[in-house]
Amino acid sequence: MFPGVVAASCEYFDEGDVFSVSLYRSQEPVAVGVTLNGSDHVNNNGMVGKALSVYHMYSDHLWLTGSRKAPSTGEEDELIEQEPSEESIEVLKLTQEETDQLLEICFFQTIKRLIKDHDLPLPINRLYTLLLTAKPPGEERDLAIKNSSYKKALPFFREMEQRGYIGLDELQEGVYMLETINRNHIDYERFRTYAKQIEEISDDEEEDFENPFGGIFEGFYLPKSLLFLLENAPNEVSSAKDMTNYLTQYVNNNDLSDPNAPANVVIDRRLSNALYNGKNNLKVSKRDLFTDFRKKLKVMHTVNINGIDYTRKGKPVPIRLQCNRKGGNKMLITIYNLENYGIDPDHFKTFFSRKFSTSASTRREGDQKVMTLGGKYMSKDCQQYIYDMFGIPKQLVEVIQAKPKKKRRN
Repeated sequence: MFPGVVAASCEYFDEGDVFSVSLYRSQEPVAVGVTLNGSDHVNNNGMVGKALSVYHMYSDHLWLTGSRKAPSTGEEDELIEQEPSEESIEVLKLTQEETDQLLEICFFQTIKRLIKDHDLPLPINRLYTLLLTAKPPGEERDLAIKNSSYKKALPFFREMEQRGYIGLDELQEGVYMLETINRNHIDYERFRTYAKQIEEISDDEEEDFENPFGGIFEGFYLPKSLLFLLENAPNEVSSAKDMTNYLTQYVNNNDLSDPNAPANVVIDRRLSNALYNGKNNLKVSKRDLFTDFRKKLKVMHTVNINGIDYTRKGKPVPIRLQCNRKGGNKMLITIYNLENYGIDPDHFKTFFSRKFSTSASTRREGDQKVMTLGGKYMSKDCQQYIYDMFGIPKQLVEVIQAKPKKKRRN
């Protein structure tokens, strides 16, 4: 079982890899087996579940046929181990400020990368266990909450609640649950998980990675008939709130509010021609006016690619992952619309191939290039990778599962 395991390293491993088991502070193995899950599964779910299927262990029938030598417990090594110098202790020890910073980094990594909404509510002792496994790659120093300014886990999580990151619920005295995660908080949205950093650090060839996608903005554009609302300002893609402000300012500047009924607006010639086909002597409620106004707006979006803004009509077309099963747990995933976000399939297929240890190819389909991947991974992993690697919002990466073929009845 993973609880109680002190891993020698956090390197990548697959299901079925051979590992040995040693006692803490001892180099001599006491068992040999194969892993039941890969490192991706372990990192995403925390150190829980079964670790190895043991094939051979100390004192079993195979051990009885050999020299029957007992492995070292590590106590002898501990007695003769040389005391570390004060300099080495200072290098490995975090200051209180560094501990606080590392706790917050691991906290965001945990709630953003490891905990999904369907996992809630979650006991905070489980949250704390996951937090301790979420240290950044290359961080070798010990993370001990007693060295922080919080001293204990509960005060730390209460501070995170006061900042608006999470919501806690006390089931009974001293028993707390993580109830909610505020995924709309600006600090949560700005935090980038380690997955992309691990890819770049672990592979020298990927150090040249440059993300072409610089962000996306969805908004509205005024038609020619309503340009008078701008008063010589440039017509740009703006939010619904900005558009509403343009209309409100026009109504106020021209005293169009009905003095006898403040909730109504007297429609002047310009508004009548733009919204109501030139009808005269018309009064409408402000709610109806804003509703009719929004219907006339043009839906637009702006995508930033390599530092240049591209304005396009309509809502953004999402990246589409078309999933088809080839048999068993093998899948064939075709990725469409990558070029809409500046992602060149021919260039980035190498990154996808290395990430999922599978083949990746491209082909032209209609007026776009598509990428095809094959392997034993789930489509949600590919969706998460696009989000981590390029920062494209998850709502703009849709997964379409092919319907299974109905079996013919004889």
